[in-house]
Amino acid sequence: MPETYSRGQKIALIIGAGPAGLAAAHELLRTTDYTPLIIEREKLVGGIAKTMPYKGNLIDMGPHRFFSKSDFVRKWWGNFLPPQMKLDAPSCPQHHGNDVLAKCTCDVNPDSCDEVMLVCNRLTRIYHDKKCFEYPLSMSLDTIKKLGIINLTSMAASYGYTRLFPRKPEKTLEDFFINRFGVKVYQRFFESYSEKIWGIHPAGMSADWGAQRVKNVSIAKTIGHAIRSLVPENFGDRIFGEVERSFVGRFLYPKLGAGQMWTKVADSIEKDGGIILREHEALSVKVSGDKVIGVTVRDIREQKDFYVPVEQCFSSTPVRNLIDSIDGRVPRDVAEVASGLKCRGFINVGVLLKDFSVPGAGPNAKDNWIYIQEPYAKAARLTIFNNWSSALVADTRNKWISLELYAQPGDEFWGKSDKKIIEFSVNELVRLKMAKQEDVLESVVHRIPEATPIYVGAYERLDVVQRYVDDIKNLYMMGRCGMHRYNNQDHAVLSGIKAVESIARAGISKTDVWQVNDEKSYHEEENA
Repeated sequence: MPETYSRGQKIALIIGAGPAGLAAAHELLRTTDYTPLIIEREKLVGGIAKTMPYKGNLIDMGPHRFFSKSDFVRKWWGNFLPPQMKLDAPSCPQHHGNDVLAKCTCDVNPDSCDEVMLVCNRLTRIYHDKKCFEYPLSMSLDTIKKLGIINLTSMAASYGYTRLFPRKPEKTLEDFFINRFGVKVYQRFFESYSEKIWGIHPAGMSADWGAQRVKNVSIAKTIGHAIRSLVPENFGDRIFGEVERSFVGRFLYPKLGAGQMWTKVADSIEKDGGIILREHEALSVKVSGDKVIGVTVRDIREQKDFYVPVEQCFSSTPVRNLIDSIDGRVPRDVAEVASGLKCRGFINVGVLLKDFSVPGAGPNAKDNWIYIQEPYAKAARLTIFNNWSSALVADTRNKWISLELYAQPGDEFWGKSDKKIIEFSVNELVRLKMAKQEDVLESVVHRIPEATPIYVGAYERLDVVQRYVDDIKNLYMMGRCGMHRYNNQDHAVLSGIKAVESIARAGISKTDVWQVNDEKSYHEEENA
């Protein structure tokens, strides 16, 4: 048993030190008399939003933009890392109404201070047919030139037909995309790309994923955004309403990577008396009657187990893992649903290059991300870290990039050695005409076995598990994998805080945790 833990404490045990777990621990310290005890498998906190050091460089697992439609989350972030510009500036991406980050220090100079959120210009493009297209797609002269009149005419006709004869009922992700973009755009930009990410054809996935991620993006919105960009800002607001957050041009980002935020939160938790056991895992959750009474924990380094009596238990581990770990009677239907919930594995390959160039954009491409929509490429997205924060790169004369690859633990690609995956990734860069073999200076591979919930199969019966866990009075599910929801980090924060509020505040129940991001609106939509 760790020296930091005392049997006299009222322990609220938290499985996972990602955004949800850290937010819950912070809220417990702020509003209750429980001592949060976080169990984290990895050395670093942050979950899939962590930042990893590598030979003087820093690499995000995402990376993750800090942009939320929640005033509360923006203020919460700002209490740990202030933005670099005044908050009363309407152009600031944190600006949303009054008193957004009342406790923040304004005008922090990132040249002399590391504890700051940078204001980054957003540029994301699609690499398709060896050309760079604006993202989201717009009907600009550049797009028209690259696609050609024949393709555009075909896409327009296809979209028009879909508007007249939409697919009903809208059950699958394929239905969702076709109803908003038409068959031709779907086939060109969504079909193979979605299958590359999920390992499943869009016809086999629930439409719920689209409802959460891209509901308010469509051909009509794309054209509206293109027109809006040509007129004065206030006039555009009056005519077209608030621009979709997908189209917002700037965002906040910690100078030392997304993980800097979660390290700051973790430091605050430990300073205030919370406990974080890194390189530990929860082996079993003991349930007696309708309560969790204790958790068996393993010290991974020492290979020693110990038992912790608990008053409350919060879980951000994948739903399947939580149910498997319960030491107590689990109904057969609950076990069946949990075992059928699938998550997608993620492989992040960092590559340091002497020379890097994007065809059509040149060696000084300002993109944050480039979506790789070439049918022959396995990489789904490319990140140029130099364009997020120069502090992530030890020598800014070089380009520090990452390729995002998806695979399932146990399949052939996942089983490849790091060396083989690096060789594969560099060959992809060469084939994409972005780099040469001799340009590679360093490379590293990071794997996350259960990074992203997949909306297939047992997902449709997730409510069976939800009801079972809700009946265990002091057990709370939260976070992306913990709720099997494709949440962003702001939703993860809110789910952790809502879980604590259901203990600390009258009128808040477990059901409220499940209302976070249940409005089926795109994660990056701005409030009206």
